[in-house]
Amino acid sequence: MKGDASSPQGGVGLANGNRRLVLGALVVVAVVAAVLVVRIAPPRLSDTPGSNARDFVSGAYPKLVVEVDWVDEGGTSYKPPPAVLAFLEQRIGERATKPGGVSVTFGNAIATTKSSFSADDLRALEGTHRSARTGGDTAAIWIVFANRYSEGGAGGSTVIGVAYAGSSAAIFVAPIRDAATFLVPAETIERIAAVHEVGHLFGLVNTGTPMVAPHEDAAHPGHSSNPDSVMYWQAEGTDLVSLIAGGRNPDNFDTADSADLRAIGGK
Repeated sequence: MKGDASSPQGGVGLANGNRRLVLGALVVVAVVAAVLVVRIAPPRLSDTPGSNARDFVSGAYPKLVVEVDWVDEGGTSYKPPPAVLAFLEQRIGERATKPGGVSVTFGNAIATTKSSFSADDLRALEGTHRSARTGGDTAAIWIVFANRYSEGGAGGSTVIGVAYAGSSAAIFVAPIRDAATFLVPAETIERIAAVHEVGHLFGLVNTGTPMVAPHEDAAHPGHSSNPDSVMYWQAEGTDLVSLIAGGRNPDNFDTADSADLRAIGGK
């Protein structure tokens, strides 16, 4: 028997039809809203140095782990001394709000036949060998100590470090060893270079973390104008040796750097 609007069966059928119409309308509204959100809110640029600064500096993730891998090329190891990791852990701990602690630990040795690495090479290396990833209560950084960078530095200086992604950096040990002297040993250079590149991952200077007061070097964007700051531009090239030999010791974040980090939740 066919139901009509006056019969119980017909009433149920009409109610079901109305429900379907309402549900259909809600689905359309949800889809339209989702499209608008996608168009209005751009995706997070998590592959840009400084884009994850708050994760690393604030207490949003109570713990921070830094995985340090290194390259072995033809029997030559570019593994850093443990003291370099201890120094980096100390400097991060002084500025990052991590009630669960900061841990800088050795990861994997990476055998290679390559004599130098580009940024794309580093990304490929990371994709294959990186273990630690941000998740749960822990933010993660990956640093690889490699041999050489395939790109040149500023003013004839050779690049000794680069932050090439949102949570990733590389230190280039071969030019560090070549430039080291009795008064400025390789370990000292590696310590400063490592802190400098982590500083870029922290969004310094003005590369993801806003400046509280102006201190960016206009001639070297992304770097401090203070030669005593670890974020000074010479701290990522072999010119660092002459800077130290001239009496500077840029192995720490200065007052302006620290103020920037406190403004995003650091110490």
